[in-house]
Amino acid sequence: MQTDFEREKHWWNAKAATEEQDRQDEAINRALRWREIERHLDGVETILTVGGGTGVFSIPLATRGYQVTHLDLAPAMIEIARTRAGGLETIQFIEGNATDLRFPDRAFDLVLNMDGAISFCGDGAERALKESCRVARHKLIVTVSNRAMMIAVWTSASLQTIGRLTPAIEAMLERGEWHQDMYPDNVELSKGCTQDYLGAIRAFLPEELAQIIEQAGLHILHCGGLGSLCSLCSSQAIQRTLGNADLLESFLDLCERFDRKILPNGPGTRQRAGLIAVAQRPSAQGAVRAIRYQGAIVRDHRILLIKHRHHGDGREYWIIPGGGREAGESESHCVQREMKEETHLDVCVERLLLDAPAVAGSMYPRRKTYLCTPTGGHAAPGYEPEPDAAQIYTISEVGWFDLRDERTWDPLVVRDQITYPQLQRIRAALGYGSHT
Repeated sequence: MQTDFEREKHWWNAKAATEEQDRQDEAINRALRWREIERHLDGVETILTVGGGTGVFSIPLATRGYQVTHLDLAPAMIEIARTRAGGLETIQFIEGNATDLRFPDRAFDLVLNMDGAISFCGDGAERALKESCRVARHKLIVTVSNRAMMIAVWTSASLQTIGRLTPAIEAMLERGEWHQDMYPDNVELSKGCTQDYLGAIRAFLPEELAQIIEQAGLHILHCGGLGSLCSLCSSQAIQRTLGNADLLESFLDLCERFDRKILPNGPGTRQRAGLIAVAQRPSAQGAVRAIRYQGAIVRDHRILLIKHRHHGDGREYWIIPGGGREAGESESHCVQREMKEETHLDVCVERLLLDAPAVAGSMYPRRKTYLCTPTGGHAAPGYEPEPDAAQIYTISEVGWFDLRDERTWDPLVVRDQITYPQLQRIRAALGYGSHT
C-alpha cells in the first residue's frame, strides 16, 4: 500500500515533543549507535543525518566541529532541534523526504539514516535506503526495523489485544510489511500509539538490507542485530543498568560481543530500529581491500610501531605498520614495500605469525601479520602513499617496544583497543607470554 507522507508528517509532528523520552531499552539502542558512529569519524568533515529528529546525534556532532546537514520530514522536529542548536554555525536544517534527497551524488563523507527514516517510508523504504547510499561519499550507517522483532511485536499485540493470530503477523513474516489500512484488525492493534495511528512500516532481514546496500555500490562492513541481548533481559535489569554509568559501559561491551559472537542476526532491541548496517564506498582505485598485510619488525626483543597523528583533531595512536596489496604483488613483497614506505627499513619476511579477523568497523576485514627482520636502513617516520589516507593522517613517529616487559610501553599503546590486543597475540606467538 502506498505511503501517505503528508499523513506521516502530521504523525511525526505529534511525536516531536516526546521523541527523546526513552522507553524500555531505547537508551541502550542509542548508546550502541553512538559507539558505532565514533568508530567511523576518522577523516570525516561533512555529515548528513537523515531523519535527524530533534537533534540527538546531529547537534553533538556539529558541536564537535563537523559540518552537519540535519534533514527531517517533520517541521516540529526540526524546530525543536533548531532551538537546541542555539545558533550553532556548523549545522543547517532542511525539511525533506528520505525517498528524494535533493543532494548531488556522494555529497557527504558520512551519511547517518537511523530510526524511522527508512522503515517508516513503507513501500518507499528501499528507495530511501538507496538515496542514502547515493549521497554517501565514504561511509554509511543505517538502522531499520528488524523483521524478527516486528514479528514478535505483532504476535504479542495480536494475542493480547484481539486474542488470536492476525493477518498482520503473516504480512510481516512473509514480506516485512505493515500498514494500518492493510487489514481491519490493524486499526485495533494501533490503539495506544500516537494518535492511535501506525501508518506504514517496512522491516528487513539482515541479508535483505545488506543486498540492497551492496547493489547500490557500497561494501558492507557490518550488518546485523543491534542490542539483541536487551530483548532477552528483563526490563528491571535494563533499568538497573541505566542507573549506573560504569555498569552501563560494561553492559554495552557485553551487548556488542553478544551481537557479534552469539546472535549476529538477532532481533535487536525492542524499541527503536534494531537492525544496523555499516558500509563504505570502495576507493576510486578499485574494490575495498579485504586483507591488511602488516609486519612485526622485531630486533633485540623489541617490535617497531608507527604513530599516526590525525590532521583534524591531533589524535594520536600507535599501530603495526602495514597496508593492502597492489595488483600482481605477492604477500611478502607487499609487506616489504609497506615496511619501506612507512618505516624506511628494508626487511626480510620470515614467516606468517597471525591470520585473524579485524575488529568491527576496520577498513580491512582481515589482518595477516608477518614476522620481519630488519636488513638495512634506519627506522624513521615514513609516509602514507594513498592520497585519501594522507589527507587524514601523517606518520609522526616510530618507536621500539620491548616485548619482554609491557610495563615500559607508552600508555597510548596499553589503552589502545586495537593495537594492544594484537601485540599480546604477537607476544604469545613468539613465546613471550600467553594471551588471555
